[in-house]
Amino acid sequence: MDSSTVGAAVFAGMGSYGRGNFPEALTVFFEKNQFSVAAVHNGQDAYDYALSGGYDAIILNVMMPKMNGIEVLQRLRKEGVQVPIMMLTAKGQTDDRIAGFSRSR
Repeated sequence: MDSSTVGAAVFAGMGSYGRGNFPEALTVFFEKNQFSVAAVHNGQDAYDYALSGGYDAIILNVMMPKMNGIEVLQRLRKEGVQVPIMMLTAKGQTDDRIAGFSRSR
């Protein structure tokens, strides 16, 4: 992170959402607001990057190849990583949302 950035984030789960490219738009948004962003395409890479440290936030898609976002979250918490994590999902069921919250501890 250089002196012009205010924070760093891992964003995992690149791909298109519906009609647009939400992940790309979110990455651009953070970069325009002086965040350094490491965009990765699967859960295993997200896990590896997050373990390397130096991130102020982690944004995970629930549905990712290699390791889903819930698994990444669980493993990071088990390793003692306490960086704030935002979960993104296209799933709308209450049970899916509760699963993410309950595994964040």
